[in-house]
Amino acid sequence: MAKRKSLIGLDLARPVEADRPASAAPAPASPPPTPARRGAWAAGLWRRRSEWRGAARWAWEAIRGRWRRRGRWVDHLLAAAFSILFLCFVFLSTGVGRSALPLDRMKTDPQPPLPLEKGEAKKIRARLPNRSYLAVDRSGNTMWLRKGDGTLVKRMVVSAGSGGVLEEPNGKRVWVFDTPLGVFTVKGMQDNPVWVKPDWAFIEEGEPIPKNYADRFEPGMLGEYALSLGDGYLIHGTLYERLLGRNVTHGCIRVGRDDLRLVVKNIRVGDRVYIF
Repeated sequence: MAKRKSLIGLDLARPVEADRPASAAPAPASPPPTPARRGAWAAGLWRRRSEWRGAARWAWEAIRGRWRRRGRWVDHLLAAAFSILFLCFVFLSTGVGRSALPLDRMKTDPQPPLPLEKGEAKKIRARLPNRSYLAVDRSGNTMWLRKGDGTLVKRMVVSAGSGGVLEEPNGKRVWVFDTPLGVFTVKGMQDNPVWVKPDWAFIEEGEPIPKNYADRFEPGMLGEYALSLGDGYLIHGTLYERLLGRNVTHGCIRVGRDDLRLVVKNIRVGDRVYIF
């Protein structure tokens, strides 16, 4: 009698319909499964777990080999999916991302000021400006306009020095386009300033240095106002407000039009400018 063999190697001892003689009587119907027979069936499956494991491995290798023929990107996709699942499991099980402190303890209260000795308070007040002043963060391209008592008027996005270096073709002169650090005072204010192009501006553009001094004038390049800090450094407007927030200047502080108007309304000659 021929026996039928399953794909996983299990012998199902049951005659094939084609091999059964025509004169043979039909097989009696099997009785309904009892709880004891169900337990025996489960025990048989457990005894053959290695065969089931081998069948699962065979199916996995078959599917994986079929996908490999389509490209190795499938392996990378599966590895990425398992990695994401593993990271999610670690994230949820370890509590990463959840604060270890309760919400009420996360709000830190300001510390009380330290007591000052006699005379120190007067020295500190003497160093603080009693008028409006400007504070410039040259690396963050930010400028704060504050009143004498420290009240913030406005935080502004500006542009500071790029830090670039330019050397003259003959090597005699070198320019470093950095915004200087320190405490400065506003030495002068000018409406509708005219930019007098220095030598480095022509060298940077690859043009010859003009002999006529009038050829150096370029009106409108510095905006509506310019505040002089000395040594050629200015706080001025710009035609290129889209570049604000970047270190693109040759050492000056560029400010937007509306912010510059607010600065002119609050700052006077002699007021301080802190650049850090």
